[in-house]
Amino acid sequence: MVKFGKMSKGNIASVRGIGGATVPVLGEVTLPISIGSLQTSHKFFVLESMNYQMIIGMDFVTKYVSSIDIAGSKLILRNKKAISLFRLPTDYLVHPVNVCIPARSEMVIPVAVKDLACRDLSQVVISPVNSLGRVSMHVAGSCTVAAVKQGKTVYRVTNQTQSTITLKKDRPIAQQQIRRRKK
Repeated sequence: MVKFGKMSKGNIASVRGIGGATVPVLGEVTLPISIGSLQTSHKFFVLESMNYQMIIGMDFVTKYVSSIDIAGSKLILRNKKAISLFRLPTDYLVHPVNVCIPARSEMVIPVAVKDLACRDLSQVVISPVNSLGRVSMHVAGSCTVAAVKQGKTVYRVTNQTQSTITLKKDRPIAQQQIRRRKK
């Protein structure tokens, strides 16, 4: 019987990231995992710091995944079921077209508000998304309140890098919280 959630010391002191940096391992833990139709338990290393909440390693991929559809953004499991790698919760705002933000500049991006009951006469509180991939780590936005008109609003973002950044269409740029106006 496997106990979930209790961290043990483990025998690995550190791991090396893709960029070559070494990150100390605090321990290891076996946790239940549910990805699409796959439900299992898996051993994870607990790291001192990471840019992502979780990274699935080659040990997991080798055991459960038969192929990766990069263009379709899907994992094809050994049982032939496909799992979408990028399913958004309903409170994320996405932009409808690819957007290129020049180096060291800011841009106002149109976004669609998903709550159709709030198409007009509402406000939306928009806050940045900071854990949804490598690009969003370099794009800064702030918490703001914006008016909603015909189900759309805008969000101002800043590219803090020395290079142009392309935000791919239909990817999350911010989170929304609807504020309905009192009648």
